[in-house]
Amino acid sequence: MLGCIREISDMEMTINLPYNLKGKVAITEVSDSLTQRLNEINDNDLDEDIPALSDYFTVGQYIRCAVKEVKNANERLIVLTCKESSINHGLTLKELTNGVVITGSIKSVEDHGYMVSLGVKDSQAFLPTKNVIP
Repeated sequence: MLGCIREISDMEMTINLPYNLKGKVAITEVSDSLTQRLNEINDNDLDEDIPALSDYFTVGQYIRCAVKEVKNANERLIVLTCKESSINHGLTLKELTNGVVITGSIKSVEDHGYMVSLGVKDSQAFLPTKNVIP
């Protein structure tokens, strides 16, 4: 589903959803790559700073997300995930053809572009720098 970012804090984002619903995305549910990075920071007990969500997102930005859990139906609060493995769950390599729009996250920066995690088994993508819109 598509939502619009309403608020950004250090550890979560509030997302406006259709039908006057709102949801929350924790920093650990933003992407598979970011979750892996956060786990490495915790596992190695490094003195690295946790990345700020405001470095990646802006209020008013539209974002794809999936429902992870309905926490409190009375308050209409929905726990969301933006992880590409959840959003693209069930997709296969055969379904990845020209013109398909798919969610991904930057896994690494390379000399001439970016490696993109798609959350689809046995797949990665490459986004050339020349195709990036500033």
